[in-house]
Amino acid sequence: MAITNFGSPEVFVETEVDKPTPRNNEVLMKVYATSVNPADCGVRQGAKRLIHEYQRLNDKKSSVDIANC
Repeated sequence: MAITNFGSPEVFVETEVDKPTPRNNEVLMKVYATSVNPADCGVRQGAKRLIHEYQRLNDKKSSVDIANC
């Protein structure tokens, strides 16, 4: 899932991306689940005070909590 605009949950778009190739000292994990928290929702909605911090910390990634096996 990806977002390209701010707004309601309807801005989410199902997206397919190429499988990345890990570089040296990197690993590739298959992700089965991720979380969304209130700050993620605020950024999606365009809450200005959260956007700068979100971009600085996460480089436009939604969440950092993942589940894999």
